Amino acid sequence: MAIWCVVFLTVIIGVMANNVTLEDVTTTAESRMLEQIERLSQTLSDIKGINDRVDEMKRDLNNISLILSEMNKSSKDKPMEHTNLGCEYISSCMGESLAQMQNETNAMFDTTNRVLGTISDSLQNFSTSNAQRMSNHEQMIERVPQETGYLQLDTCNNINFEVSRDWSDNHGYGGNWIVFQRRFNGSVIFYRNWAEYKQGFGNVHGEHWLGLDKLHTIVKTRQHELLIELKDFRGVIAYAHYDDFKIGDESEKYVIKSVGRYTGTAGDSFSAHKDEVFSTYDQDNDRYSESCATRFLGAWWFNKCFNSHLNGMYLTARRTINLESDNNEQGIIWQRFRGMQYSLKRTKMMVRPRINDLSRTMDKKIQVLNDRVDELLAQLSKQLQSITTSTTQRIINLEQKLAQLPQDTGVYLMQPDTSKNVTFEVSRDWSNNHGFGDNWIVFQRRFNGSVNFFRNWTEYKQGFGDLHGEHWLGLDNLHAILKPRQHELLIVLEDFDGVIAYAHYDDFKIGDESEKYVLKSVGSYSGTAGDSLFYQKFQKFSTYDQDNDMAPFHCANGFVGAWWFFECYYSHLNGRYWNAENNRQPGIIWRTFRGLTYSLKSSKMMRISNLSRTMDKKIRVLNDRVVELLGSISEQLQKFSTSSAQRLTNLEQKIALLPQGTGVYLLQPDTTKNVTFEVSRDWSNNHGFGDNWIVFQRRFNGSVNFYRNWTEYKQGFGDLHGEHWLGLDKLHAIVKTRQHELLIELKDFRGVI
Repeated sequence: MAIWCVVFLTVIIGVMANNVTLEDVTTTAESRMLEQIERLSQTLSDIKGINDRVDEMKRDLNNISLILSEMNKSSKDKPMEHTNLGCEYISSCMGESLAQMQNETNAMFDTTNRVLGTISDSLQNFSTSNAQRMSNHEQMIERVPQETGYLQLDTCNNINFEVSRDWSDNHGYGGNWIVFQRRFNGSVIFYRNWAEYKQGFGNVHGEHWLGLDKLHTIVKTRQHELLIELKDFRGVIAYAHYDDFKIGDESEKYVIKSVGRYTGTAGDSFSAHKDEVFSTYDQDNDRYSESCATRFLGAWWFNKCFNSHLNGMYLTARRTINLESDNNEQGIIWQRFRGMQYSLKRTKMMVRPRINDLSRTMDKKIQVLNDRVDELLAQLSKQLQSITTSTTQRIINLEQKLAQLPQDTGVYLMQPDTSKNVTFEVSRDWSNNHGFGDNWIVFQRRFNGSVNFFRNWTEYKQGFGDLHGEHWLGLDNLHAILKPRQHELLIVLEDFDGVIAYAHYDDFKIGDESEKYVLKSVGSYSGTAGDSLFYQKFQKFSTYDQDNDMAPFHCANGFVGAWWFFECYYSHLNGRYWNAENNRQPGIIWRTFRGLTYSLKSSKMMRISNLSRTMDKKIRVLNDRVVELLGSISEQLQKFSTSSAQRLTNLEQKIALLPQGTGVYLLQPDTTKNVTFEVSRDWSNNHGFGDNWIVFQRRFNGSVNFYRNWTEYKQGFGDLHGEHWLGLDKLHAIVKTRQHELLIELKDFRGVI
């Protein structure tokens, strides 16, 4: 058996996710938005780190120049037989310094791309979240009534009280004001004591004073506006608006701490009361020798005594006329509107949260953000310009100096890792008849079969042959050369008819011995020989005493060689050497050049690290990326700082004005018809189905008889603040206009809902 039930109705338009007030939603949206701006500003500040990288790179360039000068000077004093060694040392220093500079530049490029990408993503996320918040706000605004009514105000300390809200906007200051004083007919006496002014008196539906404690509770949470509406007995209406109204608590005698800036038509008769405390006939807190409250039969923030006094004695039109003749200042007075001898007919004092705080805060934040963006992007542009001009020029100069060194093909001493005291000789090839550049390190050469390449694991690891002739440099040496940075691979092939072909790969990398010198990367192919190395990618090296291939038999044994075999190969340049008369069988093979049954006359495998090509490519990519992202950033900032920001501000201003509690409202279901009626709205959401429901039936204590006739159920009965039936005609008028949801809430005598 149910003890009570409530039937709710709401329009299907989306609901709030949590049981919070709309002001909480607005405040949360504001906080998140400002937090995103701060995060974006922090992201932009990361760009400054690029300056340090550029400075370090410039210092490295200077060090390279000094080393080069010293080595050139030293080389002039060396004997001729050490020329190759000296040149190699200079070349090695140059190569390592240029490599270090390339690494720093690459890191800088990566950082720049990352930061620019983060900026773009942040702005995109910011724009997306703004659009979502706008959509949410628009839905909430669509769901909220905007009529004058009465509701419970829920404050942050769980104090609930009823207030009167005024949605009219015939004054131009907007709607949704909380009325804390209203007078219009003298039905309520305003000559009251301290306790009554503290707690409030009258009827919120008519003449009343809300109460100083409640007024302080409302205005203490955030900045509020004050609007005072005045009307004389001739029907003239005037307004006084103050943009920052604040009072103290009881311990401070409810002192007026602030009124802000005045605008309006009534004249400013309230600013003079700033810093004054409240007085009643039983608490004289004014600055006058007598009690202003007692003399003028009211209560106010008196000074000596007032420029305005809206809580004075209510006088009729006839008494007001006589008052002017008698020169008496008793009554409802606003000195700048009708003078000190005219008692007004009607007054209304109202407050609401100041709606343009967020707009001004956002404008300020956006301006700061725009300034920082302009400053940091200018710095970034300057550094990018430096990279593409002075840095590039320094690289060109160094490469020109390097080009002036002896460029003879021969054997040089090499130290791949300057941090380790390990050196070994290599053969360098300076020819460039293939168009892929010069200064290649040769790690495999075959041309006459003078060296046997059917060797064991240890020999392929350490190397064998003569660097001036046929040889294998060694897998350990090759790995030491390749591991510091990216390298290119060039393979030169020749058949017995004298035809030469080339295979070029732009990213050649192998593992160390623990990884069986696996072929980790070859990169993109170009050339004339065709790509016969892709099949060997990701394969481990195999010799006749270490079978690491994927074939069911031993490829190294079967084809008399050693290679990165799979099942077994498309290329095999370490196979058995055959002369022209016997070369139509497996040997030195490159399938896409002469097929799998033609053994080639010569092969040469070489590697190089070409800094300028890499730099040029990265700079072009970076420049394109910068132009693209800067354009996107500029467009998004412009969009945000104009239409999006304005739209969001407008919506949040409207939301700041919305009611924040359950209560009774005036409803006009069909705007085309002049039919209105009151309804009870429920904003609670402890059920998870959203808020802002129109209650059309409520029962909880049996105080209203529901055994009624047809007419009563048609028209409605009961009290909207208690048990009631809204009426079938009204219910039909509500639901006929669009699709609605129905929510029924039930509770038994055990409290189960």
